[in-house]
Amino acid sequence: MDRFEGLRTRKSLIGYLTLGYPDRTRFFQAVAAVGNAGIDALEVGLPSRDPYMDGKVIADSHAHALENGWTSEDLQDDLHKVREIMGNIPLLLMGYRQDIQAVIHGDLNAVDGIICPDGQELSLPESLASIQICDETMDDVLLKDKVSRASGFIYVLSARGKTGAKQEVPSAYVQTIQRLKNLTDLPMLVGFGVNSPDAARTVVNNNADGVIIGSGIVQRLDDLDNLIRYLVEIKSALS
Repeated sequence: MDRFEGLRTRKSLIGYLTLGYPDRTRFFQAVAAVGNAGIDALEVGLPSRDPYMDGKVIADSHAHALENGWTSEDLQDDLHKVREIMGNIPLLLMGYRQDIQAVIHGDLNAVDGIICPDGQELSLPESLASIQICDETMDDVLLKDKVSRASGFIYVLSARGKTGAKQEVPSAYVQTIQRLKNLTDLPMLVGFGVNSPDAARTVVNNNADGVIIGSGIVQRLDDLDNLIRYLVEIKSALS
């Protein structure tokens, strides 16, 4: 079964949560909430001691998860529980190269793919999709190389920089998508800075196949009812 097929047939919303944040109990409550809101795929982040590519909201979630005792020994059980909650939508494990390498040979049967923002040459098992990250700074040679190793979908950065909500989504991704459309028919979803229904609507109107939201979700975990309303509004803006 190709769980990514749904990303080809509709404008999609992918959410992000950090494993073990705010704590393990509330993490699973958050998983259920984003599932109830109807997201189309879920990224779960491996907590890192050096999340240098992330903005404050997600970087702080990494630190809190580790402070609250989350370790890689929890990973297998947590992923299987997330899979039970989320059903058959794509489940992605996102992490920095050093952290991914530490777990890649373990039991990742619950996961459909890997996203590694600093792991361009990372070798993955054939069973896992390699979600490649592309941005406007990449030349044609690098873009072609990324596409040749990509499966599942393409993660398009709105613009080069750190994660986090921005006052206005940069437009650099528009040209990136145009260039990628000449190279692949994989779905292209835009992340980094997409934090509102209007932003999501603008992105898909610029030929993206959907949006990826991280900080907008993580900063709403103290009120799950509000989080669900927020995600439902995003989903509505995509349709």
